[in-house]
This record gives sequence, C-alpha cells and structure tokens, in this order.
Amino acid sequence: MTTINKTILARFAALSSTAGYNDAAKNEYKKLGRKILKATAEALGLAKGEYDIRWNPGGIAVSGDNTLHTDTLYLGLHDNCGMGGFYYRTCKGRRDYCGGPNQWVKWAEFVETGIEGLAARLRRLQK
Repeated sequence: MTTINKTILARFAALSSTAGYNDAAKNEYKKLGRKILKATAEALGLAKGEYDIRWNPGGIAVSGDNTLHTDTLYLGLHDNCGMGGFYYRTCKGRRDYCGGPNQWVKWAEFVETGIEGLAARLRRLQK
C-alpha cells in the first residue's frame, strides 16, 4: 500500500492554491495528487481497472485538477477558486461528470484524518 503521511498531505494542500504560475510546484502537485489518489483507491479496496486517475493541468494561473473516477464515485482533489477544500460526489459510470451533489472536505480535515478518514467518508456516501 502507498504510504501517505500528514507531511505529504499538508504539502499537497498548500500546493492546491499556490502552484499556479510555478511549473515546478505544479508538477509536484500533479505527482503528489496521483500518489494520494492511488492510495485512496487502495484504501477503498479498488483493483486496477475499477477506477481512473486523471490529471488536467488547466491554465497557467491554477494548480490543476487531480481526479479519481470510479463507476459510482467522482473525487476531485483540487481547490476551486481558493475555497479551502475539495469535493467528492456519487456518479453513474465513468462518463458521468456531473453526478450527485458535491460533498466538501476542508484541507485541514483531510490532513488530520488522512487517507483512511477520506476513504471512510467515501464508503459512507456509496451506501
């Protein structure tokens, strides 16, 4: 299993709103996001082929979008307009990009509860 500690999560959270206009920071944000999403998929017990991990770099002014997408879950690890957190929602397949209502997680809570805390929230949503 991929190990993601609080230091890594805190760095990722900081980069979510500061990596715009900085190519090196944006690349770090992309790599950390991929590791975090892979660890989240593992914590959910997902096998390869049961999920997609995507990256959208966006424009120069944003950090970019890290996404985990399953047949029933859409997790967007990106800070929209500096809102201080990220979202997840239900979906109906991997071509559903709208899905159910967004559920929000503050970065500070994510850093504190870690991947397992996030996975627990995601499992509750899918019941």
